[in-house]
Amino acid sequence: MKECLVLSVKKISKSGRTSYELSAGAYQQAGTDFINYTSATYSCLQIQIDNDNFSIKVDLDGKLVELSKFDMIYLYLVGGNLEMASIISLYAKHHNIVCLPGDTEYVRPNGKLLQAALFFVNHVPLIPTYFQEAYSSDLNELPYGIPFVFKLDRGKKGRNNYRVESSKQWLKLINQDESFIVQEYIRNDGDYRVLCFGYEAKVVIKRSAAPDNYLNNTSQGATAKLIPVDKVLAEALRVAESAAKASKNEVAGVDIVRGKGNDRWYVIELNQSPQMSTGAFVEQKLDAFTKFLELRINDTDILKPS
Repeated sequence: MKECLVLSVKKISKSGRTSYELSAGAYQQAGTDFINYTSATYSCLQIQIDNDNFSIKVDLDGKLVELSKFDMIYLYLVGGNLEMASIISLYAKHHNIVCLPGDTEYVRPNGKLLQAALFFVNHVPLIPTYFQEAYSSDLNELPYGIPFVFKLDRGKKGRNNYRVESSKQWLKLINQDESFIVQEYIRNDGDYRVLCFGYEAKVVIKRSAAPDNYLNNTSQGATAKLIPVDKVLAEALRVAESAAKASKNEVAGVDIVRGKGNDRWYVIELNQSPQMSTGAFVEQKLDAFTKFLELRINDTDILKPS
């Protein structure tokens, strides 16, 4: 007997019933001696990604089941869950599970959760990340101890980004209307914004948080210092460049951090549209970008028809 998980959304139909309710019974009745269907919604998923493990579990009547237990995953009614579908497709490929439809494997990542999945499958060191749609008030149910980071999946410029240090603070944060992720807090002495053009590090800016803030974003009051690329550790540049390649982004601002105490490098996130005409060191950023464009324009192989 082969097991197939059918994932769908809770879209309300004209009958007043959800798409999930209408489809779940139909699929289960269609089961045969060869294949058995199990239905669930995207909102039932719990995702945990670190450098050694990529886990997605589905809540089936209160029991968490790893998706790798299924022989096939069918992504029915993807709707607004395109990035989630891409994460599931990447997971399925990693665990050698059939996943349909097959056109969701690569989606341009806007959210940090999809970036984490791409980093994992491409062996890019990432900050351990956890997600579920509704978080428990019990901190013991989270994979990381205090302090940890709670931030908007599609947040920008350090907004909606919190370092959680108490149960009281957590209770005030968990009832959010948008998707938030939980990440392990990496102690650090600042981070680096690495501008990669053509998958090569061209500009490096060291950013240090203000005394009363843990965020290294300059938009949140952090200070910035331009660092010559040849003065940056080769391992740091390699990590940043590998993140740009994993995301297939030729123009990227990769934020990386070195753990204080373990000296490991982690990718915080990749910015697809990094600030170049605003912020710190505009002249240097635009100069490097212009040189990259000149090379791309003069690259005759790019201009040849496919």
